[in-house]
Amino acid sequence: MTASGVPICCVVIMVCQEVEAKHIMGIQPWAVIEGNLSKNVEANSHGHNKYFLHGPTCFYNGNNILCYVTCSEHGSITNEILADIMKHLDSKIQFDRTDAKPFLLLDGHGSRFGLPFLEYINNNQHTWAVCIGVPYGTNLWQVGDSSQQIGASKIQLKKLKEVIINKKAGLHLPCKIEKHNIIGLVHHAWLDSFARVESNKTATAERDWGPLTYNLLDHDELKRKKNNSKLQLAYKQSQLSGIQPSAAHEINLLDGLAGTIMDQIVEQKIHEHARNKALTQHQGELVAAAQQTFNNAVKMTAGVSFKARHMVLSDGTVLQKVRDIKREKEEKA
Repeated sequence: MTASGVPICCVVIMVCQEVEAKHIMGIQPWAVIEGNLSKNVEANSHGHNKYFLHGPTCFYNGNNILCYVTCSEHGSITNEILADIMKHLDSKIQFDRTDAKPFLLLDGHGSRFGLPFLEYINNNQHTWAVCIGVPYGTNLWQVGDSSQQIGASKIQLKKLKEVIINKKAGLHLPCKIEKHNIIGLVHHAWLDSFARVESNKTATAERDWGPLTYNLLDHDELKRKKNNSKLQLAYKQSQLSGIQPSAAHEINLLDGLAGTIMDQIVEQKIHEHARNKALTQHQGELVAAAQQTFNNAVKMTAGVSFKARHMVLSDGTVLQKVRDIKREKEEKA
């Protein structure tokens, strides 16, 4: 999905060893058939009410981007699949990389750190600017995890499964969801979730991407406690005296209440300076330690990469480290 809420590509990953043609096309035996099915396959394909409905097609910048259907052993994404998705997009969209690269924001799933994907996005012939988001609390910042997208999709899938079972029962077919029914489920659920541009914009706004804000940091789930001591101290000090600003030059800053306040302000400034210096030194030590962990890593993860401030996967640093890890493993073997 683009930052403006426009869906770019639907990807379906099935649990199997090989994807068959009927899995990609999807089958709706209850659909109205136009003419002879075997002779008019095209006329009965591509559409939510067609016999071979296929996955949802996205329209972006004048391009028709077909649904990408693939498989894996457990139905989860792999680095090879992620690389193939990028190839699929580049084959359908002619990105103008003259002034800027197409940008992609991903979560910290392990597939983002596989060589096939890293090598593809770092290739000069089809470079991508790819970053990983904060690997913690991804459900808070990922638009795909919103109620407008995955939430709405799950609701629709539950309803659609019942519809398919009932229609199959009416045709005396096996009353179960089969692999060639998956595309139909995704197709119909997609139309009421990920394909809705306006609700996508709402999800984007609620997650503070548009407009871009820092409101997410105040989310209760992050348990972020603000330190208001400085602000409270300033309020207390301002309330100690009712002296008007115009009379400030008459204040005795050496004795009495004013002198006490000035001593407290100076002392506070000294402590604040020392604390900031210590925090800066501590932060530097943390960064150095994180970089050392990155250098010594035997497996690349989002946590290791993020803490070492290597959030950009397309600058070659993470790619080189993953290559080094692979080479060291091969040498040990």
